[in-house]
Amino acid sequence: MNKPLILFMTPTLVLCILSAHLSIAINTTDSLKHKVFLVVKDVLPDSYEDYVMFKAPANGLYNDSFLKKVGGLEGDFVWRDGRTYYVNDNPIGKAKQQSKKGEPAEMGSMGVLPEGKYFVYSNHEDSYDSRYKKIDWVDKSDVIGVAYPIF
Repeated sequence: MNKPLILFMTPTLVLCILSAHLSIAINTTDSLKHKVFLVVKDVLPDSYEDYVMFKAPANGLYNDSFLKKVGGLEGDFVWRDGRTYYVNDNPIGKAKQQSKKGEPAEMGSMGVLPEGKYFVYSNHEDSYDSRYKKIDWVDKSDVIGVAYPIF
């Protein structure tokens, strides 16, 4: 094999292998303070505050993926007092009564998180997350991977 072909094929092969396991995600909203993430695909979150990338639910609102923090893992108890959500005894945030478009915002589920489910959130007041029925608890089959903030 000739040297120019090897010099071309080696980085191309490495890039192909890495792209099967890694990707870059850009956060285009204000819901998270970080804007660029390295996503390790096919890895499930196992800690609170892990960032997770997951497929948008089939609710007709979004066709993309989401980046959020993990606020609850299987076995945790999700409850609310009024519109304020808690996971175990940790306050997560308040669910708004309506979306930025003025539509009613139905609140998400409460109870013990079953196996393979995550409660995801962001600290931003306009975060669209597990506090709302149209996102609700994220199933592990919808998780794309764990995300690490770059900047």
